This record gives sequence, structure tokens and C-alpha cells, in this order.
Amino acid sequence: MKLILTESQYKIIIRESINDEYDYYELLNQLTYDIFLDIRNKKKIIIYKINPIQYKTALSEFVKYGEFFRFPSQIVYKWKNICLRNTLILKIMNDMYGHSTSFPFDEFYDVFEIPEEEHDYKWDVAIDILGDKYNIEEYTPKFSNGHELISDYGMEPLLKLAFELVKQDNPNEIIVTINKMLDISHQRSDLSELFIEGGGGALDMITNN
Repeated sequence: MKLILTESQYKIIIRESINDEYDYYELLNQLTYDIFLDIRNKKKIIIYKINPIQYKTALSEFVKYGEFFRFPSQIVYKWKNICLRNTLILKIMNDMYGHSTSFPFDEFYDVFEIPEEEHDYKWDVAIDILGDKYNIEEYTPKFSNGHELISDYGMEPLLKLAFELVKQDNPNEIIVTINKMLDISHQRSDLSELFIEGGGGALDMITNN
């Protein structure tokens, strides 16, 4: 049985380096397990986001000089990992709520300790268990308009950019890719809320000031 991560441990993981696709898939498996574990233990799923004031400072410097001089690289690396993690959280939410062709059955059966003879690999059965027994809507993240954190339109371009971001270790390249991720839109909700505090409102503030 894996241990429940404390908030301080979670922040340490955010600072860890994710430099290749293997690391990224490992993170996907770990996050899926952790999300189910939070639901089982009736804990709200935490999403860490970019501080918009820091982001404005970084972007102003980058736009002015075309590269970073003073802004700390470690903060940009942290943003990279936040964007990678949050893209995977969106993917897990899509999978969990049936907005993809896959569902993380292995982690689901493991965390909720469902006997092997009951492993029927049916999404509707799994989501009924999550909804009726564990009230997942109380613990899963949502957009500020109340919609579930899912996106049919934003998922593919975000994953494409995430796989570019995984391989980048130059802060000047990272900030460009993050900016592209923040620009991806979603029909019903403000998708940038997934990555930066304040979402589109914060981006407007950064752009117009």
C-alpha cells in the first residue's frame, strides 16, 4: 500500500525534475493512484498553480530582453512541472468521467481494494461506485464556473505541448511553451485556470499592464 502524500511532500514532488517521457508516464501512474487515494480518503484533490504576479515579472523580462537575466530559473522549472502535472490531472479527470476511450482500472481496483473476481472493467460500474459510495464530485477539482475539470477540445493540444515541455530544460524555451499552453481555449470554461491563479482574468492583467 502506498503512503498518502502530505502537502509538504506534494510540494517536494513538484520541484522534482521531469525530463523524459518515461518520467512523465511514471508521473501519470502515480498521480492516478494519488487521486483515487484522495477520493477514498475523502480529501479534496489539490492543484498547484502559477503565481500570476511572478509570471508577469518573468514574462516582462523575457519580452524585453528575449531571454532571462535576473528571474530565477528554479521558479520557471517549478512552473514547468506544475503545467506537466496539471495537464495529467486533466487527462485523469477526462478518463475518469468517460471523456476518453480509457479508464485507469488497475489503479481503481488497487486503491479501492475491489476483489479480483469483481474486476469487470466496465466504466459505468466504476463510476457508479465512485459516485454513489465515494461522492467524487465533492473531491474532484472544478472550474470557477462550476463545471467539472474536463476538456474534450483542449486535451490533445495540451498533451502535445506537454510532451515538448518534458524535454525542455532551458528556461527561455520553457516559458514560450507554457505561454502556448495558457493560450489554449475551451468552449465551456476558462482552461487557463488549470495552470495560473485567476485564469483568463490574470492573463488579461498581465497583458494589459
